Amino acid sequence: MITRTRIALFVIVISLAPFSPLSAQETKTECAEESAAGVPLLSAFHPTIYKLWHVAWPAKNTAMLASLLPDIQQFSDSLVNVQLPKNLRDRQTDWKEGVATFQKLVSEYKAAAEPVDTTRLLDAAKKLHAQYERLVQITTPESGEDE
Repeated sequence: MITRTRIALFVIVISLAPFSPLSAQETKTECAEESAAGVPLLSAFHPTIYKLWHVAWPAKNTAMLASLLPDIQQFSDSLVNVQLPKNLRDRQTDWKEGVATFQKLVSEYKAAAEPVDTTRLLDAAKKLHAQYERLVQITTPESGEDE
């Protein structure tokens, strides 16, 4: 038997559901995914930067680092044409500066990779990875406001 109290409780619970912490987390996740989707080139480059930073760099595998140069250059060349989505247009100046810095670091990386200079190449890889992370932060809505 369903009582009026149970019906009232059910109505209250259902009406408060949109304000639950789970709902807020889903909205935050959707916003982050929307932003990441706004710059698909960053996501497409992740496997390369992953190899650079998590495979080649810790092993000091300069041959692998040098072999990643064509992909790195292609990514860098493509960055110039990226237009930020409307929700990130206020970060356009930071984006352009970040891309310019990334391209400068690619030049340093190339100089260290051809011919291989182990110390310079490892340093260039570290800087390149850090700059990639900065570009990702620029395109993440919740980053930048508190910095």
